[in-house]
Amino acid sequence: MPSHNRAASTTRQGLAGSSIWAFTLPVPSLVICELLGVPYADHTFFQQNTTIMASVDNTRDETMAALGELSRYLGGLVTRKRLRPKDDPLGSLITDTDLTDEELTNRAADARRRHETTATCWR
Repeated sequence: MPSHNRAASTTRQGLAGSSIWAFTLPVPSLVICELLGVPYADHTFFQQNTTIMASVDNTRDETMAALGELSRYLGGLVTRKRLRPKDDPLGSLITDTDLTDEELTNRAADARRRHETTATCWR
């Protein structure tokens, strides 16, 4: 089963009600995790921080703290993948381009921002 189908199926099973918000945030987050090659064990961390960043109910300090956590995480992810590239889009960028770690981290952050846009468009 493709990862986005698996993510959608898992999310549907975990929904308490029929909230669009409850579905539109987790699914894009899980798909972005798959595209970036985020280890499954880190999906919860990724999703929690992107949820904070997408919410209008948090303070600026909470949002900036989540952004900092994700930025540090993505920088570390790029560093780890540079040492051991995987067969995923981020790994391909590492092996097939001359992008610096900073540029790669920015590309990963762009993917995360796209997730935020997708997740909040239904809110």
